[in-house]
Amino acid sequence: MQISDSLEVGIGLSFIFFLASLVLASIHEMLETVLKVRGKYLFTGITELLDDPKIFRSGENVAETIYQHPFLRGLMRGDVTQRSVRNNLPAYLPTRNFVLAIIDQTAQGKLAHESSKGTAPALASPIQRLRLLAEGIQNQQVR
Repeated sequence: MQISDSLEVGIGLSFIFFLASLVLASIHEMLETVLKVRGKYLFTGITELLDDPKIFRSGENVAETIYQHPFLRGLMRGDVTQRSVRNNLPAYLPTRNFVLAIIDQTAQGKLAHESSKGTAPALASPIQRLRLLAEGIQNQQVR
């Protein structure tokens, strides 16, 4: 009888812990959704990943420039440079869209600093043009 009583108590406690964790996880998810902090954390994480909190072009940092691309801008309402929109940032960015946005912004020269020499001749292949334009990016992490 001693083992069965201990087993019942153990099963009961594990069930209570399971239910408590389920309820608390649901409450946490509701708070994350209501406060919309995942989008802010993602934006901050991308800014830190690119190692560019400095403002370098018309009041934008690299993350804001990337978020301006239509592939990512379509996932949110408004302009990322407006502080009121920072509450409506997407909580998830599809990998393909993020990479294509970085490549396209690089190809357009929007990630290069104004004083950089990242130019590409018109006869170069697309990959060569992209590499030459990427050389104009001062930030080593982004390059």
